[in-house]
Amino acid sequence: MGDRRLLGVRRRGTTPFGIDVTLVEPGVARTQFGGASAVLGPPLDVYADGPSGQLRAMLTGRAPAIPAPGDPTKMAEAIIASADRPEAVKRLTLGSDAYHLATAALRQRLESLEAAKELAYSTDADDYAATATRA
Repeated sequence: MGDRRLLGVRRRGTTPFGIDVTLVEPGVARTQFGGASAVLGPPLDVYADGPSGQLRAMLTGRAPAIPAPGDPTKMAEAIIASADRPEAVKRLTLGSDAYHLATAALRQRLESLEAAKELAYSTDADDYAATATRA
């Protein structure tokens, strides 16, 4: 979430100068990342059970590989086409896996926000009439 906030700040700060920013969110692409081109350092026991250990297990064949639906050529073409647009898109989500992960995360954030709605409204000043905005 911090990256998205930083993106918003950067966008507001650079737009007056004709510079716009796009958040590119690629899914897993069919590349050699983690394949023959990977060079791994020695494993550290403290990370064995976390995300780093899981990734290491996939890269070394001790765990199933992550499905890679993304075509790197199509992804690169989409990024270039986006850069050629007169106005930058705010988000460029590439790949069905990235789309599903992004929509799930956004739904979860919205559900969390909706669950806190009553608390949010309960902290308004007593003389504030927000009835028109309480939908």
